[in-house]
Amino acid sequence: MTRKSKGKPSVEGVFRRFLRPYQRRFIQDRSKRIICLKSRRIGMSEAVVVMSILLALSERYHDVYLCSTNYGNAKELLRRCGRWLEAFEAAGLNLGVVQNSKTTIEFSNGSRIIPMPLLAVRSRTGTVILDEYAFALHDREAWAGISPVALTNPNMRIILISTPFGASGMFWEIWTDPSGEHGDWSRHHIDIYQAATEGFPVNPEELRTQYSSDVWAQEFLCQFLSDINQYFPHDLIRRCAYDVEELPGSTLPSGELFAGIDLASVQDASVFGPAIESGEDFWLRPPTIIKPAGNAMDYTEQFQRALDLLRSDPYSGVSVDATGEGAQFGQDLRREFGWRAINEVGGGEWKNVYELVPQMRLAMERGKLHIPRDPRLMRAFAKIQRTQTTQSNIKYTAQKDAEGHADEFSAALLAYHAAQQSKRTQGSSFAAVAGRHGRISPGF
Repeated sequence: MTRKSKGKPSVEGVFRRFLRPYQRRFIQDRSKRIICLKSRRIGMSEAVVVMSILLALSERYHDVYLCSTNYGNAKELLRRCGRWLEAFEAAGLNLGVVQNSKTTIEFSNGSRIIPMPLLAVRSRTGTVILDEYAFALHDREAWAGISPVALTNPNMRIILISTPFGASGMFWEIWTDPSGEHGDWSRHHIDIYQAATEGFPVNPEELRTQYSSDVWAQEFLCQFLSDINQYFPHDLIRRCAYDVEELPGSTLPSGELFAGIDLASVQDASVFGPAIESGEDFWLRPPTIIKPAGNAMDYTEQFQRALDLLRSDPYSGVSVDATGEGAQFGQDLRREFGWRAINEVGGGEWKNVYELVPQMRLAMERGKLHIPRDPRLMRAFAKIQRTQTTQSNIKYTAQKDAEGHADEFSAALLAYHAAQQSKRTQGSSFAAVAGRHGRISPGF
C-alpha cells in the first residue's frame, strides 16, 4: 500500500468513520482462527468485505478467498469490496489496485481477493472466509478440506461467520466445542441488542414484533435451536438445500410439474408450492405467498392469484387444501382445469396426505428430495414435529406463529401428494387443458 501523505486520512481513519465498534473489533482481530456468531441485519457483511481488503493489503502475495452459501453470494461480497475500494480512494488513499473484475481484485503487492465456491477452496492457503457457514450445504466436506492445511500452515487464517441454523453442523460444533477438539478460536458474539447498544440504528423491541419467537431467537438472539422435537433435523434440511446456479447449466432438470396450494382465511398464510419430478428426484421450487399470514384477503382475489400461477406453466397435477373455504376453491379449480388435474384434499383425505411425510423424509435421506435455499421454506420444514396421540395415532404438527402454521411445508407436502396421485391416475394434465388459456410459459 502506498504510504499516505501528510494530512490525508489512514485506512484506520476511514473505517472508524463508517463502522461501529463491534464491526471494528472484528476487523482488527488478527487471530489465525476467528469465529463470529452474529444477528441478522447488523452490517457484518460490510465488516467481512473491509476485513478482506485490509488482510490483502497487510501482506505481500496473500490471497483472501470469499466463500458463502453459493458462488453468486460470494461474488456479491467481492462486488461490495469494490464499493469500499471506491470509498477509500475517494478519501485520498491509493491502495494500489491493479485489477478489479467480477472474479478477482488484485493489488500491486501481489495479493488478491477471490470469490470461490465452498468446495473449491480445499487445500488453499492465505485467508479463507466462510460467510453464513451454518447454512452451507457441504459444510463438513469443506471443513475436511480446509482444516488439515490450517494445522500444518501457521500462516493460514480461517474466518467463520454466520447466524445460527440449528444445534447441528460444523459451525455449531466449532462454536460450542466442549472438548476443545477444534482448537483455540477468537470468538465474537453479536446479537441484535448489543448491535443496537453500539450504535446500529434499530429498535430491537419494535423489530421483535415482526417475527415469530423461534425466528427471533435464532436469527436475532443468536440461539442454536435444538433438533430434539424436529421431524426434519436442521442437518438434513441443510444437506437437501440447493441453489439453482450451482446446478449443471444453472437450471433445474426437466420433468413433470406439480403444485400444492395451502389455503387460509386470515391467521395463516395461503401458499402456492411448485415442484418438478425428474426421474426419481423431486425438486421443490421456492413457494409463492398468495396471502401473508395475519392478512385478510377476499376469496376472489386469492382465486385469481392462484389461476395466474397455474396458467403460467403446464402442471401435471395440483393438490388443493379443500377444507373450509377451500372446498369452494377446489371445486372452482376443477371446473377450470378438469377433475383429473385437481386433487381436492379435505376431511379424511388429509390422513393419506400426512402418511406421505415419512416418505418425504426418506427421500431426503436418500438425496432424492431437494429443497431450494429459501429461508421461509427451510424454517417451515424445521418446525414440523412428530407427536403421538393418546390413541397411539401419529400426527405431524407445527406451532402457529407470526409466519403462519408452517404453511410453506404444507404446500410442499401437497405438491408431493399431487405427484403421487398422478402416478395412480396417469390421466390428462394441465398441459392438455391449460393450453386453451394461451398463457403457458416455455418452462424453466
